[in-house]
Amino acid sequence: MELIKDSLQIIPSEVYNIILNYMQNPLTLSLVNKELYNLINKSVYGRCYYKQFKYNYKYKLVDKEYAYVTVLDIQYSEITDDLLKKFPNLVELNCWKCQNITDKSIIELKQLQILYCGHCDNITDKSIIELKQLRILNCGWCYNITDKSIIELKQLQILYCRQRKKITDKSIIELKQLQKLDCSCCRYITDKSIIELKQLQKLDCELCKNITDKSIIKLKQLQELDCYDCQKITDKSIIELKQLQELNCIFCKNITDKSIIELKQLQKLYCCYCENITDKSIIELKQLLQLNCDGCMNITNKCIIELKQLQKLKCRSCWNITDKSIIELKKSNPKLIIFK
Repeated sequence: MELIKDSLQIIPSEVYNIILNYMQNPLTLSLVNKELYNLINKSVYGRCYYKQFKYNYKYKLVDKEYAYVTVLDIQYSEITDDLLKKFPNLVELNCWKCQNITDKSIIELKQLQILYCGHCDNITDKSIIELKQLRILNCGWCYNITDKSIIELKQLQILYCRQRKKITDKSIIELKQLQKLDCSCCRYITDKSIIELKQLQKLDCELCKNITDKSIIKLKQLQELDCYDCQKITDKSIIELKQLQELNCIFCKNITDKSIIELKQLQKLYCCYCENITDKSIIELKQLLQLNCDGCMNITNKCIIELKQLQKLKCRSCWNITDKSIIELKKSNPKLIIFK
């Protein structure tokens, strides 16, 4: 008994919370002593048991337990609306590729703050428009979620709407709290809305032909940018992003040494097949931890050997980076991960 009391004092409550979530029926532990009773039933982290629950067909909750679940993962399952309705207090739901989940159950989850519903054809504007507390929404490949509902989500901070033709500038421009946006392949999201996102810290606009320097140059607070194959994003805007820590500019021929050399905070750079990014700029990136420069013929041994702080390097088809420089770099950094 004393051993249990001692361990409760040493191990943080949040660690016990994780352990108890893996037990089949942690409630029985509350009968052992007062300390365990308080941990399970009065924790500042909420009830420990089943607070987070990943659905498993081999085990089902008894009726009284459904109300304690706030985080539910049912991705790729065949769960239906009838079962989902038993979880009235959900704050986070992952129903990725759950084709049997529809508006009927989603519309009842008034406390929901985080929803991952990618590839859910039967979740539509009808239910999404009612989720006024949503802070994070991943609705990629949900073809029945449109501007009509997105425009009403005023609390939204993170939005993933990849491959969505029906989400456009009309709704995006109204999301003033947005901090992260993935609008890859969304042709109707353009400079018009992006330029208004003053809180944006992360932007993934891969293959977005209508997002250009005009908006990017205004996003001076950006920390992460993925502009894969965006030919209208050039040195003109990139050079202004002084806070940038991660940049994916693969196939961006108009991003060159001129802007890269100014990104002093850069930690991750993906510049595959960018022929105008060379030793001149890379050697100046003193904070760089990850570099993917596949196919960059103008990045050579000269700069690679100086990147002592590097943790991961991908340099396939870089004929001017040889084993000699890799071996030398490994000597100063034995933990370096290399793909060549």
